[in-house]
Amino acid sequence: MDSTHLRSLFQLSKYYLIKREKDSVLYYTDMGLDFYPTDVSLLNFKGLAYFNNDNFRDAIPYFEKLLDLGETKPFVYQKLGYAYFKAWEFEKAKAMYKKAIGMEDNNPELYYELGHVYLKDRALDSAQFYVKKSIEVKKPNLASEYETLAGIARQKDKLSETLVYYMLAHEEQPDEPRYFYQICAMKDGLDKNPKESLDCYQSFLNKYRDPHPYFHEIVSKRISELKTEIHFSQN
Repeated sequence: MDSTHLRSLFQLSKYYLIKREKDSVLYYTDMGLDFYPTDVSLLNFKGLAYFNNDNFRDAIPYFEKLLDLGETKPFVYQKLGYAYFKAWEFEKAKAMYKKAIGMEDNNPELYYELGHVYLKDRALDSAQFYVKKSIEVKKPNLASEYETLAGIARQKDKLSETLVYYMLAHEEQPDEPRYFYQICAMKDGLDKNPKESLDCYQSFLNKYRDPHPYFHEIVSKRISELKTEIHFSQN
């Protein structure tokens, strides 16, 4: 009844996009774009219709148009980056992925796909860097869980098990000083070897040079005690 009814054109385009019926998507998006040439939803649907059918060069102008209209979203940068990649326009692809990462740096897919761009461009070191970054971002951080298990083991007087959990927590989050401190404290209590304990505490001070007043005060005091203990044992 009304070939310019935008909401109906939107819903039909969306329906056929989900069904991956490209020709129908193009039919209804074109009908809408004839009257509303800057409608971002219809432009997006048309770009995705081409993209989902591996017509990457045909998809590029529509994603570029979205950016021109101010739709500067990670999703658009990612799709355009991948389309550029498939079209062998590697420098443009890199630029798009880096913009997406700047807005969504916790998305492992962005790093992984950017790694493939560098791989295709034979920049192997960069490819390796971004794929490893993808793994780093994707991997869950279990430090808090291991710390809780360490606390449970300590309450059960299982100090060796406590040490293992703190070591696992430290592996998950090596920049957190309390895990390394607890490793030293557990070794200090278990080994009864003042030289090894001293080395561990000194490693703590070397590793965490930024001020951590609470830990630094305790560690420095314990280092002084251990040095005294070692001195008298040698004499």
